[in-house]
Amino acid sequence: PPSAVRFAVNYQLGPTLNPRDDIAIHVSPRFAEGFITRNHIVSMTWGPEENDGPMWIQPGQEFE
Repeated sequence: PPSAVRFAVNYQLGPTLNPRDDIAIHVSPRFAEGFITRNHIVSMTWGPEENDGPMWIQPGQEFE
């Protein structure tokens, strides 16, 4: 939606949430901050966050 602040896509390596299965890749465009964040979870611990910008997508616009 045009008013979106952020969203996330997680590629999780199983269905369990508590305790959480590992997440191979977490991608989160953060429109207000102007960058895309990447991360992962191994053994319920987040890895180092990687941020990449400037933002190349906009809220409410389609992208491929």
